[in-house]
Amino acid sequence: MMSVFATMLYTFSVWQKNTKVYKLLGTPVETIGIVYNIYIFSIFGIILETIVAISTVIGYLRESSNKNEKEMEENTEFSI
Repeated sequence: MMSVFATMLYTFSVWQKNTKVYKLLGTPVETIGIVYNIYIFSIFGIILETIVAISTVIGYLRESSNKNEKEMEENTEFSI
């Protein structure tokens, strides 16, 4: 049941036009995947899902950081 819910959540996140939403919804999908792989004792699955989860978090943080930098640049240009 966990894998079905994770697949449904992933499918919903892929339909979103905003990549930030896609990356944000990827975090619970990967968490469910890790829990499921622990439950079925899949060592390779645990390792793979952990790597993907870390990549998802890094991608989300980079996108947030880039957006903040762009906003700061725009605000600086208008205030001069």
